Amino acid sequence: MQTAAINLVQHHASEGPGHIANWAQANGIAIKMFDATLGNLPALDGSPCILLGGPASVLQPPDWMLIEKRWLSLALAQNTPLFSICLGAQLLAESLGATVSALAKPELGWCDIAIQVCKTKHFSQSFLQWHEDAFNQPPDTELIAQGKQCPVQGYQTKNGQQLGLQFHPEWDLATLKAMQQAFKLPAPLQAALYSPNADARFAQAEMWLSQRLDQWQASWR
Repeated sequence: MQTAAINLVQHHASEGPGHIANWAQANGIAIKMFDATLGNLPALDGSPCILLGGPASVLQPPDWMLIEKRWLSLALAQNTPLFSICLGAQLLAESLGATVSALAKPELGWCDIAIQVCKTKHFSQSFLQWHEDAFNQPPDTELIAQGKQCPVQGYQTKNGQQLGLQFHPEWDLATLKAMQQAFKLPAPLQAALYSPNADARFAQAEMWLSQRLDQWQASWR
């Protein structure tokens, strides 16, 4: 499947595409923006979709999220390619049969994630996090990332067309600054704005995200 555009679903105005925009531009792909909180969701025509994070909780879904959950069930029934992050990954995990539950304490700031290369090999990389809920591994999926506080950090379906990441490889400095205007950022995220090695960490996160997006795109092209 060739595509000239990808649908991107936001759950808060401050959380935009970030590093995803750079990948899309490099690959000549347009991004079509949708705001789920306004009931604005993509048409179910098989086009690939990216679901971003946001401050709402799957455990206490507002009315707009109930609409999105129904949309997501239909999208999965059509085998729509889905790349989901944080809240988006929680919504997808639940739709795939996983359980979403509250963490004992939020997971915040730069966190080391074990990225799965194969069943017996992984490497560690730091990514930003800010979430209070977590999920177990959905049935019939492969584990692609793990963490200490939150064991299941990433999963994908067997064909690789639907995947979820609990962490935020898409966040860049501009996104954090926009979030700072919208929310009171917790101290670990405030520190991420001014860390002396922030540029290198963001660059590493973007590089990994680009590779993962390439793999996702290859699964449905």
